[in-house]
This record gives sequence, structure tokens and C-alpha cells, in this order.
Amino acid sequence: MRWTRSNASDVLKWNINRAYSVMSDVICIGCDPMADLKSYGMEALEIHADHLNSLCTPDTDASVRYDMLADALVWSDETGYSTPNDVIDGLRQLRHYRTHVMLNDSEPEPDGDVWLHCRSLFPKWVGFLPARHNQTPELLTIYRRGDVTSRWCLRQLERESHAEGK
Repeated sequence: MRWTRSNASDVLKWNINRAYSVMSDVICIGCDPMADLKSYGMEALEIHADHLNSLCTPDTDASVRYDMLADALVWSDETGYSTPNDVIDGLRQLRHYRTHVMLNDSEPEPDGDVWLHCRSLFPKWVGFLPARHNQTPELLTIYRRGDVTSRWCLRQLERESHAEGK
């Protein structure tokens, strides 16, 4: 669904419904004692490591946005049109960790298992550039704007769903 000023509300509801759907899937996975959330999506990343490793040249025109499902910043050149959806899903955990590092103004830690594993699989991937996990005022602004907006939208959706249930 493409965003325009005239359908902004519908696009927002569609994205929020999609987020709730994914969140409920993750919650259901979390209920399974056999599920290993650290390895969630890793199989796809392992299968397509060569593809991600080929995405090694940063695009000077790459845009950065907040991804609500990952609670992370995402650059437009980190995936391509041929990147499978399961790889994009698998990258969410990695991007979340990278954003966590940026927010805390720290370096990736040796106990960042997912980070280290992915660095060994596709070390040339553009998403590992230091500029993407180093804190800057611009990145903080983009993250905070996305985080505040998504929280507001989820509260609105929750209010609407409670109002419909009455």
C-alpha cells in the first residue's frame, strides 16, 4: 500500500495491523518453550549470506527510516529488490541490536551473538559500517521520531479497538 496524503490514515492502519500481526506471531513463538528467539530468522540469513555480502557499497543517496517491527533504523541500501522477505525479516533482530548499540553510544559487545554470527557470515554487508551504529544527532532524531510516532499509533489503535468492543 503506497502512502499519499489522501490515504495516510488507511496506510497507517494497514501498517499497524501488520505490526500487531507480526507481534502476535512473535508472542506465539515466545510461548513455545522449544523456540529459540536468538536463532529466529538466522536460517534465511545463512542461506542468503552471499547475497547480503554482495550489498557492500554504500549508496550516497540511501535514506534512513525507522522500522516499527524491528524498533530499529534501516537504510534503503541494506537490501535490494531481489532480497527475499524472509531475509528482511531475519535482519530485524540484527538491526535492532545495531540500533541498541547506537542508542547507548557503545561499541558492539563480544556477547552480541547474533551480531558476531552475522559478521562472520556476511562481513562486507553495508549494514555493518561504523557510521550506522555510531550515535549522531540526526540518527537519534530519526529514531525518536519513529519510536514516538509508532507508540502513539499503537495507543490510538488500542483505543479504537476498545471503543469498538463496547
